[in-house]
Amino acid sequence: MKAISSYTGPILSKRFRGLNILEQLLKFTKSDLQKYGREIAKVHIKQAQKGIGAAKQGGKTFPMYTADYKRRKGANKTGLKQKSTRTSPPDLTLTGDMFSAFGFLDAKVDGELSLDYGIGGGREAVKMQAHAMGRFGRPSKKSKITRKPSKKRIVAKNGVVGPMVEKAIGKMFLGVVLQNLRRLTGRPIIINM
Repeated sequence: MKAISSYTGPILSKRFRGLNILEQLLKFTKSDLQKYGREIAKVHIKQAQKGIGAAKQGGKTFPMYTADYKRRKGANKTGLKQKSTRTSPPDLTLTGDMFSAFGFLDAKVDGELSLDYGIGGGREAVKMQAHAMGRFGRPSKKSKITRKPSKKRIVAKNGVVGPMVEKAIGKMFLGVVLQNLRRLTGRPIIINM
């Protein structure tokens, strides 16, 4: 850092408006977070539909469906407007309603960056919470809710993401740094990884 500032002196301090270079490079705007937040939410859906859980599960695939449910889903005999018959690995997509409700909610740029995405509320949010607790089915006269803690499928949790989402967050930081570097230097930047 000293080598850069002593070499260019007044030019850099004028260009960076008194902020240090690292602060300028890592400067996020709300619109940056909104743009990348939408992308990260899409990546999170793809990750869950590939059957990959959140990081607390080590980014492993979700526990398998029960034999009865696997048979009914695979045969398209669930009694619902079924979109998916895929049973291995579990993709948590039967009708597609839960992931249709999943998306970007809000972004804040304060002392910390905050990206909120998921399901804002309603029936689909209850369904996703039930997956995280290992509760499946609907209570009715014929059946009750099945509780299987060993079958928990955690799609999203505060501060917990899986491997695909971690990579998307890294790309977000890289994208903002490159954008700010281009803005500060006025030159195109190419980074080969």
